[in-house]
Amino acid sequence: MTAEQEAKREQLEEALSAAGKTLLPDGESQGYVFTLVDGVTVLITRKWRNPKGGYKVAALRTYPEVGDPTSLDAAVRAGELFERQDPDRTRNYGHRGPRVNYMDWRCGDPDCPCSSEPDLQRRMERSIGYRVRMF
Repeated sequence: MTAEQEAKREQLEEALSAAGKTLLPDGESQGYVFTLVDGVTVLITRKWRNPKGGYKVAALRTYPEVGDPTSLDAAVRAGELFERQDPDRTRNYGHRGPRVNYMDWRCGDPDCPCSSEPDLQRRMERSIGYRVRMF
């Protein structure tokens, strides 16, 4: 975890504390820090564009990153947002299961497309919500 990611982790912990929630560490992979909020994987990214950015809720298909809610707001509300989304199997991003394993970037739900995607880069893209470049 970089010093910048540590600061983002602290920012998220403060926001969660204000909401009466806790942050659980879960691991690191490919430069991303995996955490759990309400049983849902929240990634702390390698870089960000705004002061309340730098978080990805891996299981979510999409949510705004700028404005309201920010990715910090989405991270704090990860459980609620995951429960409200449509479990469409054909979506390109997000997962059917709430928790993404940092070892293989799969959610463990046999009905999720990630379970049959052999390519790590594609599973990362599914979790992050856009195309990624491997190290």
